[in-house]
Amino acid sequence: MSQNHPTIKTRFGHLIGFFAVFNCLYNLTNAYTAKLAAHMPISNVASGFDSQIAFIPSMILPYSCSLWLLIVSFFITDTNKALQRLTLRLLLTTVLACLCFYWIPLKFSFQLPDADIAYQNLGINWRFAFALLHAVDKPYNQFPSLHVSYAVLLLVSLWTPIAVFHNPLIAYRLSLICLCAGIAVSTLFTWQHHILDVLGGLILAIFVLWIERRISDKLNSTSQKLVIRYLVLAVSGFLIMASLPTLFIRFDNAIYPIAIKFFAHCWLFSFGLLSFLYAKSNAELNGRIFSKNPDGHLTNFAYILQLPICASYYLLWQIMTKCNRLTPFTERETIQCQFYHQTLEICAGPKLSNAETANLTHFFNKYLKLRSPLKKRYHNKKSSQRE
Repeated sequence: MSQNHPTIKTRFGHLIGFFAVFNCLYNLTNAYTAKLAAHMPISNVASGFDSQIAFIPSMILPYSCSLWLLIVSFFITDTNKALQRLTLRLLLTTVLACLCFYWIPLKFSFQLPDADIAYQNLGINWRFAFALLHAVDKPYNQFPSLHVSYAVLLLVSLWTPIAVFHNPLIAYRLSLICLCAGIAVSTLFTWQHHILDVLGGLILAIFVLWIERRISDKLNSTSQKLVIRYLVLAVSGFLIMASLPTLFIRFDNAIYPIAIKFFAHCWLFSFGLLSFLYAKSNAELNGRIFSKNPDGHLTNFAYILQLPICASYYLLWQIMTKCNRLTPFTERETIQCQFYHQTLEICAGPKLSNAETANLTHFFNKYLKLRSPLKKRYHNKKSSQRE
C-alpha cells in the first residue's frame, strides 16, 4: 500500500478513537440531563411549525443509516490527510455539541403515538425499530442535532472517495447527497428533533468546517493532533467534573459542588487555552501567556492561568516518582556520551530528596576514587605498548 494511503490499522485506530470520545461524552450529557429532568422541568425549542410536521415511521431507515455511514466513512477516505481531516471534523463537532448539551439541556417535546396503527408504513410495523432506538438513546441532547452536523460533514469529507468509486463518480455523489439529505430530514419526520435543532446542527457543521480548514491549512499533522488532543481533554475533563455533583455527589453543604464546578470551568479554560495556543502557533503570544521571571520560573499570572495543568502534571509527577523511585545506586539509568574523547556518565531520573542527593554524591565520590587508579593504570599500559 502506498505511503500516502492509510493502512487498515490506521483506519481502525481513528474509528475507535472517535467512537470512544463520542460514547463517553454523549452518554455522559444524556445521563446528566436525565438526572436533571427527574428533579426539574426541562425546556424545549419547539415552534408552531414543528406541530405541522407529520410522523413518518419509515424515515427511521435513513435516520439509522447515520451510524453505518459514520463507520464506513473511515474506510473509504482516500488519503492519510483526508482521514485525519475527517476525524478532526467529527471530534470538533462532538466536543462542541456536547458542551451545548451540558449548557443548554433540552428535551424533545412531542410524545410518539401509542397506537400500533401509527407505526404502519410501507406495509411494515416500525414500532420495534423505535423501541430499539429509545432503548439506546434518550430524548435529550437536542440542540444542536448531531445527526444533521454529521450528515453535512460526511457529505463534504466523502465527496472524493477511494479510487474504486472514481469511474461512476456522478452516481456516487448523487447517492451520497440523497443519503446525507435523507439523514438530516429524517430527524424531523421521526420526531427526534425540532426545526431549531436542525438549524443548529447545520450552523455547527459550517462553523466546524471553517475552523478545521484554518487548522489544517496552517498546521502540520503533529500540531493538529495536539490541538484536538488538548481540546478533547479540556471538554472531557470539564464534563466529567461538572456533571459529577449532579450525578453522584449528595452533599448537605452546597460549597463542595460549587467548588468542583468552579475547578471544572478552570480546567476547561486552561486546557482549552492550551489547545488554542497550539492552533494559533504564535511564539509572541505563547511568550506572553507562559511568561517567566528572571529565575526561569513561571510567573504567578502564568501559574493562575494554567493552574489545572500544573496541578495535573504535579500529580502525575508524584505518582511516577512513587512508582519509579530512582535509588542512589541505580546503574541501569546510566547513559554514556562521548565528547572530545572524554566519557561522561549521566544518571537521569526523578527529583531526589536531600538525603538521597547526599548518598548519591557520596556514591559518586567513592566511584571516582575507585576509577582514578584504574584509569591511571590503563594509560600507563597504553604508554608502555607505544614504547
